[in-house]
Amino acid sequence: MIRHLDVLDEEGDVTVWQASLDLPPLSLQRCLEVLSAQERKRMDKFHRPEHRRRYGASQGQLRWLLANYLDHSPHSLQFGRQQWGKPYVKSASLHFNISHSRDCLLIAVSRTSTLGVDVEVIHPLSSMEAMARRCFAAQELAYWSGIAQEDRTGVFFRLWTLKEALMKATGRGLGLGTKRCVFALDPPRLLSLPEEYGKVRDWQIVELLIEGDFKASLCVLGKGARVVQKTLPPDWLTGIDQKRDPGIVKND
Repeated sequence: MIRHLDVLDEEGDVTVWQASLDLPPLSLQRCLEVLSAQERKRMDKFHRPEHRRRYGASQGQLRWLLANYLDHSPHSLQFGRQQWGKPYVKSASLHFNISHSRDCLLIAVSRTSTLGVDVEVIHPLSSMEAMARRCFAAQELAYWSGIAQEDRTGVFFRLWTLKEALMKATGRGLGLGTKRCVFALDPPRLLSLPEEYGKVRDWQIVELLIEGDFKASLCVLGKGARVVQKTLPPDWLTGIDQKRDPGIVKND
């Protein structure tokens, strides 16, 4: 039996959907069936089969999910790019942002709020200290350098995902400059950003809870949005023969 997704319609709500990029064959087939010619062409450029599968799973699940919000066929959605490359759905009042790392996919969606999301798998980096000096503002670097060595990898990715989420929300990406958006932790909060992107108090900062060795963050323009995390099981697309999709599992 096909059931609709539990999409929140209340103004100001933001939902972060977590899904897997390692899908069972039938679910992956449902993803590939709705890709555009341009997406298929891009998918075919990946040399490794794993990367092709995960790209198809990412774009296909994005199409099915946004189609549920917009009451459209996933095939019919047309995407554009803003000046600095941030994607959007043409002819639709819907905000979304997508991020993936390893097999974890996050899709943040809101009907009203500009947003950005980022997820990263926690892993050792041989050049971590050099990256911290290159990317962290002086206050962040001092904090990071002052913590215990065994905690630095996790804290590095906490700060990194916060920066990425904000830079993606603004639409500038890395062009914004990682040192120009400054964060503090415990609790996570924004300390400063370029004035053309508003005031610190205009932004809502959320560290997301993701199972496994991941760190993830969400930045939303505007205060007071109710942020909800939901999980799509790997087989959520199985059996779909309509433009809608089956139910989900909610994170309590």
